Amino acid sequence: MTPEAFSVFANLVPDALLLLDVHGRIIEASPRAAQMFGEDGESLAGRPLGDLTKDSPEALQEHFRLCRRSRDEVLGAVHPHCAQAPRRMFARLLNRGDKHAEKYLLRIPVEDRAVGQFVLLNQKVDELGREITRRRIAEVELLEQRDLAEFGRDVGLTLAEENTTSAMLQRCVELMVSHLGGAFARIWTLPNGSNELILRASAGIYTHRDGGHSRIRVGQYKIGRIASEQQPLLTNHVVGDEQIHDQEWARREGMVGFAGFPLLVDGRVVGVMAMFSRRALSESVLKAMDSVANSIALGIERKRIAAELKRNAETLRRADQRKNEFLAMLAHELRNPLAPIRSGLELLRLQTGECETLSIMNQQVQHLARLVDDLLDVSRIMRGRIELRSELICLDEVIEHAVTTVRPAMEQHRHTLTVKVSPQRVWLHADRVRLEQVLTNLLTNAAKYTPNGGHVELSCRTEDSSVLVSVRDDGVGIDADFLPEVFELFAQNERELARSEGGLGIGLTLVRQLVHLHDGDVSIRSDGPGQGTEVTVQLPLADPPRSAGDERPRPQTHDIPNCRVLVVDDSIGSAKILRMLLGEIGVGNIELAHDGPSAITAAEAFEPDVIFLDLGLPGLDGFQVAERLRADRQFDATKLIALTGYGTEEDRRKSSEIGFDDHLVKPVSLEQLQQALSTSLNSAS
Repeated sequence: MTPEAFSVFANLVPDALLLLDVHGRIIEASPRAAQMFGEDGESLAGRPLGDLTKDSPEALQEHFRLCRRSRDEVLGAVHPHCAQAPRRMFARLLNRGDKHAEKYLLRIPVEDRAVGQFVLLNQKVDELGREITRRRIAEVELLEQRDLAEFGRDVGLTLAEENTTSAMLQRCVELMVSHLGGAFARIWTLPNGSNELILRASAGIYTHRDGGHSRIRVGQYKIGRIASEQQPLLTNHVVGDEQIHDQEWARREGMVGFAGFPLLVDGRVVGVMAMFSRRALSESVLKAMDSVANSIALGIERKRIAAELKRNAETLRRADQRKNEFLAMLAHELRNPLAPIRSGLELLRLQTGECETLSIMNQQVQHLARLVDDLLDVSRIMRGRIELRSELICLDEVIEHAVTTVRPAMEQHRHTLTVKVSPQRVWLHADRVRLEQVLTNLLTNAAKYTPNGGHVELSCRTEDSSVLVSVRDDGVGIDADFLPEVFELFAQNERELARSEGGLGIGLTLVRQLVHLHDGDVSIRSDGPGQGTEVTVQLPLADPPRSAGDERPRPQTHDIPNCRVLVVDDSIGSAKILRMLLGEIGVGNIELAHDGPSAITAAEAFEPDVIFLDLGLPGLDGFQVAERLRADRQFDATKLIALTGYGTEEDRRKSSEIGFDDHLVKPVSLEQLQQALSTSLNSAS
């Protein structure tokens, strides 16, 4: 009987009640009992019954022995010191058989009543005790169910919310300790391809993750065996269980229950979770642990896959970055040898006049230069380095320039080129050079992939707020399976006709990227091999200028006054070719330098009007040379023109900020050279 139950009984009956231990010492006394013995309730606790009566210890012990032999109430007598006459005493043994819980309940009637009333009272006491026990058990079960429900909920939230595997697992073991009553809990993970479990989380009386159990081989100790056998290990008899390795520790810490579960995903072990408890683990607790083991295993696997995907994405990003950097460097390196070749051809043409051999060589050099430009442009776009120089332009002029550019290719293949444009002038906000590049690419492709003597048509029409420019041919067409890939970088259908024309498979990729930068769209259609191809570019229209007449800009003339020019290039051949070319167009006073320091020395001695300066110089690079020259008042009027293979927007911006007056990208045509020289000298004058 608990103290709470005794208090309830004492308030239910009018008689004196005493609760004694097996040695006859008073545990609890009712108020009436204290009054009967002339004491207060607190002073009675812990005193032997013999201290309060005239009875001998032997008489009292005999009465208690009768209680132990009988399962019924035993009637006897007791003689309180403060009473004249003895009192009847009814005694009963409670919790029979439990040495740690046996007690004697004594009832001393205040008035003389029948023994049967005491029997009835004891029956009620038993009933009330059983009811209290049932309620206690129900309360404990409800509390356990609540804790288990909260445990499952909190583990689920943890698996969904925590960002890292370590934080997720640490929170899970903390929940095992707080909700399941564990002394301590741990989780090990097993990396792919490894034979060693690694301790990732620990909570309870041990929170450290180092020591002898931080790494456990599969099959070693109880944790390793759980992993190797892929079966749980459960016991409520830790002390004495041969599978629990450290028995001395288990006794010292008072461990009773242990539960270890393998963490499995598709039959593969990803870890082990385990918990020790100082009390027996109920069936409900074990089921709860079993149910979350699968969720924790899936959480570990999801985190592993996410980390692997992140690593792969970063690897791909770095590889893509290296590829783009390589393409940019390749394009730059190809431009350097192209520069003297192109300049040399221009020089031969000026010296000997036009001939078929020079014309063919010049066409091939121009083709190679376009390939290099395409390669570099794709690299810039992929790295986000392309910046449009948008202005209000007339589409007719762009079409005219593109057609002029590709006309030699059309004539070479004996194609019929038809151009159909809108009767009204069409205006766009666009980068004139980039848009011409788009149309030139489409027309060049049409010429390449159409058999000799074919037909190519460029048409233009407006539709709502857009203009549609289409290039259609009756060439080899495109297989339906390849159409979805046609705009991908380096994608090339097996169209043997064009192999002799060359190409890198980046033209349409460049077209799509440039059109998208103009807020437009591009589509391609083909009915199949031999049925031709049609590519359509859609671009947003712009309002025409207020005074949009038909007057076309007049071509510029390039007057080259007498001047001194310094050419600085680490390629001696390129520098010599450029000197000869400048001489052919009327420049008579030219000096050469081939590195940064000698460029500054030559400039100080020669006092040039114009300096063509390569950026990639030894000693001092072109930017450093320009900075030093601009810092010297002697060269305030000197024009600096960058002549380099570096042609990104960033390169142009940097050269302008340092003090260059113009920026030319190799290989430079004779027209570009004359225009740059004329503009610089005329602006100076």
